[in-house]
Amino acid sequence: MSISSPQNRDEFKQYLLTKLGAPVIEINVADEQLDIVIDDAFQYFNERQHFYGTERMYLTTRITSQFVSSFASFTVKETSQSGKNPDAPIPGRPTAVKEGMVSELQLVTPGEGYPDNGYPQDYINTSVAKDLDIDTEDSENIQTDDEDDIVYETSAGESTGAGLTVNIGPQRTTKGGITTVTIYNPGEGYSVGDIVSINGGGPAALFEVTKITGEAPVFENVPIQVQNNYLVLPDDVVGVNEVLQGRGTDLVGIFPGGSVFPILMGGILGNDQACGDTGYSLVSYVAMMEYMATLEFLFFPPIQFNWNQRTHRLFIDSNNFRGGGSSVGGGGGKFLALDCQVKPSPDVYPDLYNDLWLKEYAVALTRCQWGRNLTKFNQVNLPGGITMNGDQILSIGREDLKLLKDRFALDWANPVLDEVG
Repeated sequence: MSISSPQNRDEFKQYLLTKLGAPVIEINVADEQLDIVIDDAFQYFNERQHFYGTERMYLTTRITSQFVSSFASFTVKETSQSGKNPDAPIPGRPTAVKEGMVSELQLVTPGEGYPDNGYPQDYINTSVAKDLDIDTEDSENIQTDDEDDIVYETSAGESTGAGLTVNIGPQRTTKGGITTVTIYNPGEGYSVGDIVSINGGGPAALFEVTKITGEAPVFENVPIQVQNNYLVLPDDVVGVNEVLQGRGTDLVGIFPGGSVFPILMGGILGNDQACGDTGYSLVSYVAMMEYMATLEFLFFPPIQFNWNQRTHRLFIDSNNFRGGGSSVGGGGGKFLALDCQVKPSPDVYPDLYNDLWLKEYAVALTRCQWGRNLTKFNQVNLPGGITMNGDQILSIGREDLKLLKDRFALDWANPVLDEVG
């Protein structure tokens, strides 16, 4: 076979190099790079579904009782939920439990001079400092957001804890002391019995830590059931158009004698009394077929599916297969038919190497690889004043690729379903 009509990978490589100028000029592309170019060209050729890059085939599988049981089964996976806290969806509050987090505080001394907010403060979006000093200046110890909600920082005294902030309740003593607080950020590193002061008053209110948490995560591992509703298809399948199932009923049987021949004869001959007293015409036949199609859609709707080419798994969004159960186990059973696009192997069908578009596309890919290889010499002065034009070669290759992809979409790709007919 001549180089112009390659029938195997080696001849295809020789064709690519010859088209770029070999053996007249040296093509600086390694053999390993040519293998990658050819694989990439075939991948585009197959997966973009060139007219000659895929074949429409029907793959079938029997709906046995084991098949139905597999689709109805589940795989249980444990997922950890400890990284999030739905009770603390705003910044500044912890997303996971840490050691020594405060969960309860008890009043020791109400303090004096706290501002009268008039209502209990909500949790707010604000960052909270961890290293806090005892300070009675309100302006330095009250944090506010755009809605003027207030979060009060605390000081831990001799404790090693840090980061505890609270919202104070609306009640005040006669001297402006506070009686209740709500924990905003529980902090970490506290112990039961620690005394914390609520900054913002003078003198500051004191509260005792009566309960801490930190022994367990906010959430435990949650079991998730994953339905095993998929089939693993062969590696050469690149697309799935439709999943079909046996109808399980004979709608044709509604016609007299179970045959459409009287209808066709009546319509073709223009004789409503053809073949006896059937009284059918071609118009009646078309109307009946439309009616049957409507019944088919209502009682046996199309099977929904999801195909992932990379995992080769076809997920079928149903486990209600007609013909399953006792009727399947009793004998034969019914089938699922998968309308698929399958890529032919060039090892089995060597004339794929001789496809005109594929050859031009592979040449453009090789030109781009050649140009990339030469760009490393752009700033190098070679003996005799020779300069490398890797950028120019790469630019030409990219232009060729763009034109070929545009031609592919217009001339060689399978049309989308909305444009058929």
